[in-house]
Amino acid sequence: MASPDVKKIRNLAGEGYFKLDGTNVFLSLGHTESISINTEVTKDEIFSSITGVRSLADTEVTERKVTGGAVLRETGARQIAMASLANKGLINQDAQTSLTLSGSASAGDTIDLGALNVTITSLTDGTDPLVEGQDYKLDAAAGILTFLVDITTYTGAYDTAAITDADDKALIAALSASEGISGELMVIQRQTRGGNRFKYNAKVRIYPDGDFTLSKEGTDAATIQVKFDVVQDTSKPAGAQFGVFREIKG
Repeated sequence: MASPDVKKIRNLAGEGYFKLDGTNVFLSLGHTESISINTEVTKDEIFSSITGVRSLADTEVTERKVTGGAVLRETGARQIAMASLANKGLINQDAQTSLTLSGSASAGDTIDLGALNVTITSLTDGTDPLVEGQDYKLDAAAGILTFLVDITTYTGAYDTAAITDADDKALIAALSASEGISGELMVIQRQTRGGNRFKYNAKVRIYPDGDFTLSKEGTDAATIQVKFDVVQDTSKPAGAQFGVFREIKG
């Protein structure tokens, strides 16, 4: 017979993992503020008036589902893909040389060169070279050129470096996972209080849930909120297809 155990009054802290459909390994969700599930039941109420007073005689469950949500504290590529309802791909870019640019600019004008990892090889006002840090600034990794002074006419050239899968730079195309991000969620509780803890596994489909702040003044760290549906996992035996808790040693 189970006895009351004050040690079971505890903070259920741990780590979440996700295995994307089509892959073989779980990757950590990183630091999370919370991961939670909610079991919802819809039922019909059956009343009887055989005793003279219409009373609830029985209930019949007609629908049931498990949903959940998580607040992710890390803003890596995998987490941003979840916030964007996106599949995470990889950037590929060819090395190119002597690409040209020209035009006129006012101080503060910014140009997206349309590539990453760029090198300016020449930039003039038509006669004299423009000086980086004085006449313009370049965010080479982002491929962004900003003019610091008015330029009536400028001409220039730039090169781009190759980017391959080996560089592991994410490409996240918003809404590319139109039906949600499907895979298996695993949560391992790691709290030390209360002895035994739990391991939870379920097949889920993840969706964004609220704003994702791209830029904000202040010291508050950005978070990513997602929600998910637990869906039937037909690869598991009957009775274990909608999520399973396993008790493990502390």
